[in-house]
Amino acid sequence: MILRVKNIKMIIILFMLTVWFGCQAVASEERIYIEEGKVGDIAIGMNISSLMKKYPAGFNKTFIQSEGDQEPAYIYRFNNGKSIILEVNEEKGRKDTNVIWLISVDDPYFKTNKGIGVGNTFTEVKKAYPNAAFSATQEESIGLNENGLWFSFDISQVKREWWLQKEKDISALNNIKVNVITIFQRPK
Repeated sequence: MILRVKNIKMIIILFMLTVWFGCQAVASEERIYIEEGKVGDIAIGMNISSLMKKYPAGFNKTFIQSEGDQEPAYIYRFNNGKSIILEVNEEKGRKDTNVIWLISVDDPYFKTNKGIGVGNTFTEVKKAYPNAAFSATQEESIGLNENGLWFSFDISQVKREWWLQKEKDISALNNIKVNVITIFQRPK
């Protein structure tokens, strides 16, 4: 009987320690931010081969459709399980071969330092980035661009009539939501 009570006490103590340390790990996890030119410590201009050596478990190669072509890309998974897509130039003979030139984020976990991420509305992005340049292309995309951050919006809620307007009333876009944030190298 005494042995059983000691075992139960030990199990309870181990359980409490596991819960406490688990909570500490979650509480101490730092958010990974989208910043100018980077997400966390992954930045535009970094060599993908060097990164793959540094973080071998975090990368998976894939291909994405871009303007009718299959382009090489890598999915990078951070330690917390959240991932981003890295586009890399793999053309031989270029000085920027194997260099990240674009990062795409489609997970609401990632936020800019102004609290904007996937799922925020057009109005929220405009409020946080009042100088962001507006762009709309022939029923394909709507975006806001500021300092190498491109906020793409879900256009499924935009009425066809809006696209046909000569002078676009952007107030009709107030509630559309960000579905991808792209970080790219600004021309110098």
